[in-house]
Amino acid sequence: MSSASNEISDAKVEALLCLSDDETPLVRAAVTREINALDIDIPAFIHNRHLDLRETQYYALDNILWDRNHARLLQVWGDWIAWEDGPGQLEQAMSLLSRFQNGARYRPALTMLLDEVSEAFIAHGTVTTCSELSRFLFEVLGYTVMQERDAGSEGLNLSRVLERRHGLPMAIACIYILLGRRLHLNIAGCRWPGSSYARFTENDVLYMVDFHENGAVVTAEELLSLQGPSRKAAEAAISLTMSPVMLVKRIVNELVMYYRREENVRNSIFMLDLLRILDRKLRAGALENATP
Repeated sequence: MSSASNEISDAKVEALLCLSDDETPLVRAAVTREINALDIDIPAFIHNRHLDLRETQYYALDNILWDRNHARLLQVWGDWIAWEDGPGQLEQAMSLLSRFQNGARYRPALTMLLDEVSEAFIAHGTVTTCSELSRFLFEVLGYTVMQERDAGSEGLNLSRVLERRHGLPMAIACIYILLGRRLHLNIAGCRWPGSSYARFTENDVLYMVDFHENGAVVTAEELLSLQGPSRKAAEAAISLTMSPVMLVKRIVNELVMYYRREENVRNSIFMLDLLRILDRKLRAGALENATP
């Protein structure tokens, strides 16, 4: 195709995108058909052409592209369970969820965003420890925790959280774990209610990182000393590592709740479907492993 033809084609795509929120139902229906027939990455096109779309246009495009994005995620969802590397499982699952959540908005791939933060930490020149990584996120990069009154599904979109340096504690815990993987730090999730803790061991001492409290690092013993009568139950929770699959399931469960709260019934039901797929795959895997 000639450059002139390319320009005509790009101009047509731009016109379609700008008409996505047209007030006329017939125009919107025609635009929807045309956009769905395009074999291009719409978010990348918007980004590369520096298009300044209105919020109503993004909202309309999210609806237009939903079926395509839904089908794409369904096709590959659950494949990440077969990955042998635990943090790799988490990264693959969260990459798939972020891409779906981004909808029509362009954001770099989650892996690329994590690589950039990891490189920034190394360039900062501090000693590579779990405690310093937490301090780097909150004190150097200025990450902030989304308060419950503002909490929503976007707070669990890791790409958005990395972009804005602001998100729900569970999302920042995931980012911390995935950065640890890049920096060869052994960080894991923790089965503490709400999954807002990560855990690591240093000099045979178990430490907890509290992402409700801006990444504060405390010893497990310090945390347990505050539990009073519930110390035994807390100790049991702290002593168990949360697997990536368990963490992903908690996050998808949270998305079910937040989408319901936002009255986004379609996405809430879709997240339930993703949970069912995971459960089927996990049951099938357990049966396969039990077969002599």
